[in-house]
Amino acid sequence: MDFVGCENTLRERKINRAELMPEVRTVPAGIIEIVKKQRKKWAYIKAG
Repeated sequence: MDFVGCENTLRERKINRAELMPEVRTVPAGIIEIVKKQRKKWAYIKAG
């Protein structure tokens, strides 16, 4: 499983990277990560 945080969102919501669980990796823009994964046939599930 891949658990990724969006650095844009972290910055916008004033969340420090150190507040995330150690397993979480970050990417500059979450939407770019989603597009890359979908091109590799990954599924995207949005929680409420």
